[in-house]
Amino acid sequence: MAGCGLARIFRSPGRILIFETAISTGVLMMGCAVQKPISLDNSFWEKKDATVGIAVAKIPVPSAAAESRDGISDAYSSDVTRRLEKEDFSRIYKIGGKLEGVLQTKGLNPKVIPAPIAIDQFPTRDGVTDGHAERDFSALGAAAQAQYLLLVQVQSIGTIRGYLGALPVIPTTSPSGYFVAVGQLIDLKTQKLLWHKRVSIRRPSRGEWDQPPDFANLTTAVHQAADSGMDILVLDFSWSAK
Repeated sequence: MAGCGLARIFRSPGRILIFETAISTGVLMMGCAVQKPISLDNSFWEKKDATVGIAVAKIPVPSAAAESRDGISDAYSSDVTRRLEKEDFSRIYKIGGKLEGVLQTKGLNPKVIPAPIAIDQFPTRDGVTDGHAERDFSALGAAAQAQYLLLVQVQSIGTIRGYLGALPVIPTTSPSGYFVAVGQLIDLKTQKLLWHKRVSIRRPSRGEWDQPPDFANLTTAVHQAADSGMDILVLDFSWSAK
């Protein structure tokens, strides 16, 4: 497989029409490597003069993921996905304010970057090793006059459903709400990751999911998955502040 994905186009009748990119379940937010979780050392909270920029990446377009024995693929759903594209998920950006509160309680100087950032606008770094940022966010740190960057990126939001076979053609489960996000604290001087947490959340619909055109139960499950994922990121970062 070249790169992070392999194009696979597949057409079939029904709601799910095209499978576009095969993605490893371990793909992280700024590259193909699997980064292990990193807990923040309590010594960080002794840096009382430190300024920490807080950035949240733009939320991706909702997608319908398909899961088979080969892994997880992005799938296009003509009904459910189009419905979710109309949904307002902007409250996810409020995680910046929640993380700001955590930093303030420990006496650090947080600075929330108000507009969502576009990750791909920042250059990738050469020779990246485990435990280091894959992109250079120095310009973002300079704009915030920050020595550290606390970054949250939603990787996927939408639905996920199990299918049978290498090419998913037979559904084996009902779709669930699906949310994947990553939080990182980066030392902008060394590019070292001081904290890294990835969350992957699924929430089944309560009741019937197939309710066109609004898909109310499934839409609610997506929101619940997103809320749970954001809460876990804040909680994980907060634990290190105790």
